[in-house]
Amino acid sequence: MAILLLRHGNSVRRDGLDAARPLSQAGRKEIEATIERAAQELLGQRIGFCVSSHLVRAVQSAEIACATFKKARVEVPAWIDADPCFEPDANPLVAAQRLEALEAEHGTVLCACHEPIIRHLTAILAPEVGATPYATGEIACIENKKVRWRFAPSSLAPGRERA
Repeated sequence: MAILLLRHGNSVRRDGLDAARPLSQAGRKEIEATIERAAQELLGQRIGFCVSSHLVRAVQSAEIACATFKKARVEVPAWIDADPCFEPDANPLVAAQRLEALEAEHGTVLCACHEPIIRHLTAILAPEVGATPYATGEIACIENKKVRWRFAPSSLAPGRERA
């Protein structure tokens, strides 16, 4: 069982409501690249629950992540729960409790969210690491209060993956 934290991909510039900003084409590619790499770590496993903030860029990131995992033979749920407790400035303690409850009930959980909440979730769920920032499209796997692996789009050139 694990908690997968995914920061949404790069989004289009603000030209309206922040909540409605979709992913850019580059953002879509970021998510696909990191999820393809993460799928190598999860091959043959099951993600029991997927959740995201309700902001469009996070929902789209979760959708792309699930589709990419599925292509790579990682089992994913048929739907994604949108939850406001994963918005950028939501209370990270509440969000961490929600993720831990989902993990206890469903096993591995994928959560697509934003900065700054994602860094605070990492600090709560894996205290050794602290509140380190995430690049757009970056994913981390937290198991037993430790970061097992973490991949950012920029780290995916050969030999540049980081744990």
